[in-house]
Amino acid sequence: SKGLSHKGYEVYRSTAEFWNGKILKPDILISGPNKRIVIDTKWKISHESPSDPDLKQIFAYNERFSISEGYLLYPG
Repeated sequence: SKGLSHKGYEVYRSTAEFWNGKILKPDILISGPNKRIVIDTKWKISHESPSDPDLKQIFAYNERFSISEGYLLYPG
């Protein structure tokens, strides 16, 4: 789905089938010149390192959406 566009960058949401009917739906995708970025927002406060499931999720987004950079965004 199309979203906001500014100076050659587009911010949007999209979905893709991942495996066995499972759907991936990243929170924010950014596409620009020579770069695609995924940002997955988290609603839990983490004072430690990211959890294994969060890291696996961002890795799956990176692979399935051909992303060059992936970020986990925590509140605070």
